[in-house]
Amino acid sequence: AASAELNRYSTIRLVVRDPAVAQLRVTGVFKAGDPARFGRTLSQIYPVRIVRHGPGEMEIVPAA
Repeated sequence: AASAELNRYSTIRLVVRDPAVAQLRVTGVFKAGDPARFGRTLSQIYPVRIVRHGPGEMEIVPAA
């Protein structure tokens, strides 16, 4: 999973709990260690948004 790979290089944990979001296919080249940029890019491509849960966790959730 893309989120697991990004989590290897960042102190901010990127999580996906929604099964529909987890099924989205993501391909491309992303800067490791920058989950915020990854989340912004993903939200421009798919109907998802980023929810911050404190300073150390971001969750990708459905936009609706």
